[in-house]
Amino acid sequence: MLTPNTGFTYGYNDWGSVREFTKPYQGLGGDIGGGTEPWNIEPLESQVRSPSDMICLGDSRSDAVWDTAIDPDDGDPKGPEQSEWPSSRHGGSGKAKPGSGNVKSSEGGGANFMFCDGHAEFIKQDKAVSRDTAMRRCWNADNEPHIGQ
Repeated sequence: MLTPNTGFTYGYNDWGSVREFTKPYQGLGGDIGGGTEPWNIEPLESQVRSPSDMICLGDSRSDAVWDTAIDPDDGDPKGPEQSEWPSSRHGGSGKAKPGSGNVKSSEGGGANFMFCDGHAEFIKQDKAVSRDTAMRRCWNADNEPHIGQ
């Protein structure tokens, strides 16, 4: 049964690697509907410069806290498993996460990502959220890294 506390297991590349509400907008739909800003309108297929190199969906944390959205810059200072970062559920250490009861750490793990052309890849979380230029291009519709924006 779907409830307000139901977590989702896949997140959408909402903002790209730029800050939320930043122009030029690089994601695939950060806040669709109810406005005329670029993030309120679903981007056209022609706006995605390199579909085989742009992340569309990925495993998310499934904790009912922004788990329908993923992006590489919205981590939490508490650690790498926080809201809006892609999951690191696959291949993690499995050790108990300090201060989190029975929650197991997925440090060192990664996520499955689907790209706009339909292919999928497994990517380690530390790489997916890194400032590596090639990786940052994968988050953005114009296929540019936008480091520091």
